[in-house]
Amino acid sequence: MRLPTPFFDVFACLMGIFMLFNVMTAAYFNESPEKTLPPMDLASAKGGSTPGLTWVESLNISIRPGEDGHTLHYFLDNRETTLEGLPERLAELSPKEVVLRVDKGIPHGEVIKLMVICERQGVGNISFAYKDLK
Repeated sequence: MRLPTPFFDVFACLMGIFMLFNVMTAAYFNESPEKTLPPMDLASAKGGSTPGLTWVESLNISIRPGEDGHTLHYFLDNRETTLEGLPERLAELSPKEVVLRVDKGIPHGEVIKLMVICERQGVGNISFAYKDLK
C-alpha cells in the first residue's frame, strides 16, 4: 500500500519557493529614494537658491460687501484693491497659495470670478477660510 504525500511537506516546499521569489523580486525592483536621489546636506542648504527647499506663504484675498450692500470691496492682505487691478497685483506678487475670505452674503458668481483670476495668474492652491459666528 502506497502512502499519500503529506500536504504539510508540499505546503512547506511551496512556501519556501514563494519566499525566495519574493526576496529576489524585491531586491531586483527596489526603487527606493535613497538609491535614486542625490544626497543633500540639509544643514548647509539655507540659501534661497537651493532647489527643493521652499517656503510657501499664503496670500489672503477678502471680499466684503459695501455700505449699500450692492458694491463689493476687495482686499489683498488687508489692502483695498479693485477687481480690475487684482490680476496685476497677483502678477507682481506671484503667490503659489491663496486663502479666500468671503462673506456668506457675497454672490457665488463673484467668488468664481475671483477664483478664475487666481487660476489665470498661476496660483496652484486656492483654499477658503471662514469664521463661525456662533
